[in-house]
Amino acid sequence: MRWLKVVTLAATALMAASNSGGQDASPDYQRLLDVGVFAFGGVGFAGTISEGEAAFRKILVEDHAVETFARVLSQGGKREAQVYALCGLYVRDHKAFKQQASQLKSGLPKGQTIMVQTGCTIMPEDARDVIKRIESGDYDMFLGQPDSLKK
Repeated sequence: MRWLKVVTLAATALMAASNSGGQDASPDYQRLLDVGVFAFGGVGFAGTISEGEAAFRKILVEDHAVETFARVLSQGGKREAQVYALCGLYVRDHKAFKQQASQLKSGLPKGQTIMVQTGCTIMPEDARDVIKRIESGDYDMFLGQPDSLKK
């Protein structure tokens, strides 16, 4: 009888995992949640893309990208991860981006910084300023035009 309970619990856990589509457990989702530096373009001496950007780009092309980016914002990923998630919404669901950007900015403590890397330089920047740059299109050269604005 005890083994039946164990089998039932295991089956329930497997069904729950399959119903989530495995999205939460994807390596790219986990990498994005844990990212500690926000960067686009070539960084470091070799000019390679950052681990955060690599994870962001893999998620961006997935069918469930909007849901994944929304989850990063709602589940309290690091601030740098949340800014990447805003970029994803900027491209894939501009209306959701506007709403989430407004919410994130209003919820940030005054002076909240994130680590931003440009080339070889890593420095803290005001998170609100980075979000404003996304809103104004400063990252469009890395992101492309939002889907909602394409004709």
